[in-house]
Amino acid sequence: MLLVYGNDYAKGGYPTLTSVLTKHQLMNITFSWILLTIAVALSFNFFGILNFFLSGIALLVLCGWIFFESVKFRKYEGSDNKVYKGMFMRINVFVLLIITLLSLDKLLKLFLE
Repeated sequence: MLLVYGNDYAKGGYPTLTSVLTKHQLMNITFSWILLTIAVALSFNFFGILNFFLSGIALLVLCGWIFFESVKFRKYEGSDNKVYKGMFMRINVFVLLIITLLSLDKLLKLFLE
């Protein structure tokens, strides 16, 4: 959201990263955070957190989706706030779906045992 509202915070007198970093640098940081989030999500498969094969497949699909969306975001050269807001929403949807997947996986394990 800093990419969208950074100037508004600065006008309000709040210190922001937009006064120190360029939008391109903030996009690179955001891209790196997304990659780390994907790595953490994929580690669920390696540490046996998921109980069902289908959950692992769904996790891979979600990680692939957010990865390709983040690559498109990283390559974006314009300054349209809709793109930044859209990526913010995609990140939130990704996290929501991961939490839902983990919850459903555990609930299914409880009910099927």
